[in-house]
Amino acid sequence: MAVAVFPRRDDGRALFIRRAKDPGRGCLAPPGGFIDIGETAEEAARRELREEVGLELDTLEFLCSAPNEYTYAGVTYPVLDFFFTARTASTGGRIAADEVAECAWLDPLEVDPSTMAFPSMQDALRIWQARLTA
Repeated sequence: MAVAVFPRRDDGRALFIRRAKDPGRGCLAPPGGFIDIGETAEEAARRELREEVGLELDTLEFLCSAPNEYTYAGVTYPVLDFFFTARTASTGGRIAADEVAECAWLDPLEVDPSTMAFPSMQDALRIWQARLTA
């Protein structure tokens, strides 16, 4: 199981990362990662945001879940991804350069879902975009 978060600041822009390594190297993604044993999805979401981009979240809301496949070292693993939206007061922090090539605060309605690293992320972004325009 894995988590990913679309953190948003007060001006409505959301943080997207560009992945530094495969799978999905060079593609956009919301920050996130695998859930550790004994951790809830919410705890993992907060931990991953701290570790990857140095952000603390003010709020965290469940968006959706989606099946995914993650290929590593020639093995394809079935993964269930949990997606969240969040608010953050801080907008910058330490970036985990081994996982994140770059960060960008973008208007989530202007991000093309096809630029996301995995089909599950594409689906989650489409769901979030639909909610933002409803």
